[in-house]
Amino acid sequence: MREMLSLIQDDIGHSTALVSYTDDLAGAEELKAQLLENPAISQVLIMPLGPVIAAHVGPNSLIGFVIGKRKSQIIFFKSVDFLFEKNLIQ
Repeated sequence: MREMLSLIQDDIGHSTALVSYTDDLAGAEELKAQLLENPAISQVLIMPLGPVIAAHVGPNSLIGFVIGKRKSQIIFFKSVDFLFEKNLIQ
């Protein structure tokens, strides 16, 4: 998890992060708490992975997402737009 945090925190371009998980809500909550220790992050959403992705990554997976500083670093661009549209992130 330490390596994941390092990768995420090296490229924060927006104050909202997303943690996705399969069968490990406690791990997702722990990752959220660690991300919120970074002053550049003010909000962390937690969402379970959908069944198709979960089947590929397997049980007890944690994934951290941030909007990066460079546009090429944005992951799941349509999902991010959805979050903005629904006012889940500002």
